[in-house]
Amino acid sequence: MATLSTTISTPVTGLKVVFDVAVTNQGEAYNPSTGVFMAPIAGLYQFNLIASVQNSPGVHAIHLHIMRSKTRIAYMFLNDHDKFWLQRTVSAIVYINKGESVYFQISIVSGKTFLNGEELHTHFSGFLINSLPVNAA
Repeated sequence: MATLSTTISTPVTGLKVVFDVAVTNQGEAYNPSTGVFMAPIAGLYQFNLIASVQNSPGVHAIHLHIMRSKTRIAYMFLNDHDKFWLQRTVSAIVYINKGESVYFQISIVSGKTFLNGEELHTHFSGFLINSLPVNAA
């Protein structure tokens, strides 16, 4: 599991979200400097993204993807939240080859919005479900 140490106050489209505090990183497959998980072995993995945004007036949105290499494997949106904070979760179970990367990317930003970091408001986790031979999935 890894989390943001601070809020991303000016998110932009295309930004890779770098979860810079690794809470649990057994095997050190996740790099908290680059924001990239590199699969140490081929297999079936689960990844979970939890994101939080503060309430703010006006029309605004932030959309995020879980990416495998350059392919989108999961999608999350947090739109028009003027009265309450929003927190959403998205998960993906996917076959990953050894050496393939997984990361998190902002795909849409509109209006004034933040991606909250402190106190584990935005974090991710991932784990190997089962190792599988290549081409088994």
